[in-house]
Amino acid sequence: MTKKAIRPLPFLTDEGAPGRLESYLRAAIPVVNFMDVRVLSCDVRGVVLEAPLTPNRNHIGTAFGASLHGLATLSAWGLVWLTLEDKPDREIVVAQSSMRYRAPAPSTFQARCALPDAEKLWALRDDYVNRKTARIVLSATIECVGDRVADFEGTFVALKAKPSVTPSG
Repeated sequence: MTKKAIRPLPFLTDEGAPGRLESYLRAAIPVVNFMDVRVLSCDVRGVVLEAPLTPNRNHIGTAFGASLHGLATLSAWGLVWLTLEDKPDREIVVAQSSMRYRAPAPSTFQARCALPDAEKLWALRDDYVNRKTARIVLSATIECVGDRVADFEGTFVALKAKPSVTPSG
């Protein structure tokens, strides 16, 4: 049996995707600015984010565990955002996550959320379009100075945004 070819998602070949994702993250999630997160790439290798040590260091001079977890979460969340970027009525939340710390990160660190099979990303889109809710499990790694220092796994849910409630008077 031959596996049918799955077309790539548009952001995978869009040179503007990293800039759009970084702009959105900086505008929508204030901690991204404090952490000084940068989007390095969004392509067939996955979504790669980077953060410098200085605003993310702990009391012993290595990266704070929550910063490592945060960057990994943002890389996976960013992959979902890019997959559903043309669906402005969606909200994306992390439903569950876990992190395994392997070694300290003594300098600038990167999170890479590897692309799952294209079928899974298209299924995420189809579920969202058809049911207004979708779920996907994604993995990411944290690297520092060429070493893998942490592993992340998270379940992300996309759902139809609720209308904003404006307080009256």
